[in-house]
Amino acid sequence: MFSEEYTKFLTTFMPVIAATLVTIFGMIAFYYQKSLERKFKYNESIQSRYENYIHSIFDVTANPSSADANAKFQQSRASLRLFAPTNVLNAAKVFEDHITGVERSNDAQEMAAILLHAMRQDCLPGFQFSERVDVTEMKRLNSFNVN
Repeated sequence: MFSEEYTKFLTTFMPVIAATLVTIFGMIAFYYQKSLERKFKYNESIQSRYENYIHSIFDVTANPSSADANAKFQQSRASLRLFAPTNVLNAAKVFEDHITGVERSNDAQEMAAILLHAMRQDCLPGFQFSERVDVTEMKRLNSFNVN
């Protein structure tokens, strides 16, 4: 069926071809896994920045005269400015303006809910919650002690 030369060629180079294919698929899997790890670490980093920001802003409101709390807030604020998307930055700005008294709002709960909702959407892209928690639900939870 096959010529002797063709059979000899296949038996000689088949291990090389197989090894090359295995190596290529192994490299693709390796780099895909590394990409997922980098993405996971990045999301963890963003989540940590958001947590630090939320903690620091509430520490400042609890003790506005604390130099340490203000320093931590400024540091977390700068970190937020480096990595957060525009919708998070806009929500943070509105919330900060209310907290600092620059522009008071009648509904601080709504502003806090909008900020946290924007952070959740950024940290958990594509994550499917069993129950979708939106701004209205976060506001109803009334978890934010802000005035």
